[in-house]
Amino acid sequence: MAISEGFAKGGEGTIALAEKVIEACTTEADFKPLYTAEQSIEEKLMTVCEVGYGAARVTLSYQAQQQLELYKKHGFDNLAVCLAKTPLSITTDGSVKGAPTGFDVVIRELRLCAGAGFVYALCGNVMTMPGLPDKPAFMSLDLDDDGNIIGLS
Repeated sequence: MAISEGFAKGGEGTIALAEKVIEACTTEADFKPLYTAEQSIEEKLMTVCEVGYGAARVTLSYQAQQQLELYKKHGFDNLAVCLAKTPLSITTDGSVKGAPTGFDVVIRELRLCAGAGFVYALCGNVMTMPGLPDKPAFMSLDLDDDGNIIGLS
């Protein structure tokens, strides 16, 4: 363990942490992926939910089932998977705390990122990052001659 004091001491404050990172990178690891590329998307999702989160089952909404069939039809069944869910709980319900097991992961939607090589599942009430408009609002911000911020309204 090392404490990073980069904000307080600049580069000197990060040396101890950098040494720990180098040590961790040069230590042999026994990494094993949770799933293989040959497994179906359903199997991959279940493995992540069961082994990674402690869930008992995965339930796909009607929309997610339709999307899954479309992805399979077009040959995208071999892609990696990830889940977008609340960061407030290991489950998809942000009010559930601790380390529960045996819960259901409800997947409401699947999204294909073919170029990046993965499918991601939207679980529960989670939003993805919105895109910016052609001219983001910050471009209208400025200071007047008296130092007041203009363009906020």
